[in-house]
This record gives sequence, structure tokens and C-alpha cells, in this order.
Amino acid sequence: MSKRSQFEIMGLVMIVILVSLGLLLLLMFALKKPAIDQTKLAKESQLASNFLNTLLGTTIGCDKRTIKDAIRDCATKPEIDCNGVDICTYAESEMQNIIDNTLNTWKRSYYLKLRIGDAHIGTIGDISDSIRKTPGPCPGAREGKEFPVPIRAGFEFKISLELCG
Repeated sequence: MSKRSQFEIMGLVMIVILVSLGLLLLLMFALKKPAIDQTKLAKESQLASNFLNTLLGTTIGCDKRTIKDAIRDCATKPEIDCNGVDICTYAESEMQNIIDNTLNTWKRSYYLKLRIGDAHIGTIGDISDSIRKTPGPCPGAREGKEFPVPIRAGFEFKISLELCG
């Protein structure tokens, strides 16, 4: 073989290698999932955290209790009367009112859950089941926050809020 034909073969090999690398890069970019905006995720998580913090600290018209206190009383003394209804029903209606005026007004899908330990217990589970916009945990992308609230030593309830993507 002459030197000229060797150079032509080397040139063809280089072209094949460059085209293969180009196709490989194109394939990698085509299959790569879109990057998640970390700033948006942080804001969503902060929104869930701030919302729960504010919700639990909101004073309701039942002996100047906060919603956190009302839920605590619901778990320990559900017979307490608030404006003619039991404390659990009153806490539920106040929470629903706040959510209607915020998350529902903002057209945000959410999943709110109240639980003691790993299970829904008594009226706390009933409140949780009635205040949610999705029938179960958010499908797909979601951000959320969970707050443990002590009731007494070794006994706490957890409230969690997931904002659906």
C-alpha cells in the first residue's frame, strides 16, 4: 500500500470516530432528564414549612387556643366544647377555612396528614382524612415538611404537608 492510501484510510477512521463521538453526545443529551431547578425546590420546601408553622401557630376562637393546642386537646380530651361543637370538629373547620383561603385560593394541590406514630388514630385521623385535596400522597414531584408536636412524654402527633408539583 502506498503512503497516500494509508493517509486516506486514517482520514476515514478519524471521520468515523468523530461521527461516533457526535452521535454518542447527542444520545446522552437526548436521554438526560431535565435538570430540576434547585431554587424552586427550596422555595417549595420553604413554603410547606412556613405554611405549617403558621397554621399550627394560628389562634382560633376557642379560649385563645392555637391550632396546635386544639389538635393536642383533640388527641387527649376530644370532649372539650368549642362554640357548641367538640374541639376536634372545631379544629378541623378552622384548618379547612385557613386552607380554603390560602392553598385552595392559590390553586395548589396538597396532601395534609395528621398522625400519631405510624397510624391514624381516632379523631386525628378523621381530621386528616377530611382535609386534603388529593386522595393520597402526591403523585410525581412534591415537596413537603413534617412537624412533630409533643403531646406528653413519649406521645406526639405529626403533621405533614406535601405540596404537589
